Amino acid sequence: MSNEPHPVIVGRLLSGTGSRADMTAADANFHAWIRDQWDGRDALALAYCVDALAGAYGPEWDALPERHAQAHVWLFSFLCPRREVMDREAVDYREVVARKGGALPFGDRILHLKGW
Repeated sequence: MSNEPHPVIVGRLLSGTGSRADMTAADANFHAWIRDQWDGRDALALAYCVDALAGAYGPEWDALPERHAQAHVWLFSFLCPRREVMDREAVDYREVVARKGGALPFGDRILHLKGW
């Protein structure tokens, strides 16, 4: 994993100022997270991310279009939340998204960024 905090790298990528090296580091961090936190079981990691986000968002989560929910799961998992405090990190994620315009508009930004 990179010595630089992972959320800082991902933040640069999301803002459009990230470099190819940032993408390589973020990708390596993500794969290390899957390996180290989830014993290489990416489906299990994603399931926990979905559960944490659903809990953090409550009924709003069920109202999100599937594409937007998938976009948020992708980004939340790409941030490599720590397993032992994932529910708290999901609440923090929801609060940041709310400050950035809400789940739908921010989901649109993620979808655009990913080309989905």
